[in-house]
Amino acid sequence: MTATEFDERRAAIGWGRAIGTALVIVVVGFLLVVYIPNRILLDLTGLSRNGRTYITASLSVVVVLALAWGLRRLQARALI
Repeated sequence: MTATEFDERRAAIGWGRAIGTALVIVVVGFLLVVYIPNRILLDLTGLSRNGRTYITASLSVVVVLALAWGLRRLQARALI
């Protein structure tokens, strides 16, 4: 087996793993980008509406960037 064949076999994942991984990524992404900031926006009553909006918008942007970085790291290691 050549190095190229080994790399191709290592990089290939099955359908079940691909679907499971995609499902986990979508659920975690939804929770971190939509649901949790929404709960913060609704339940954090000690701040003004603008303060809560800035916190939740910043949190959403940071989470999207962290997810993009993390997914890229996983892809580089051929885990997803």
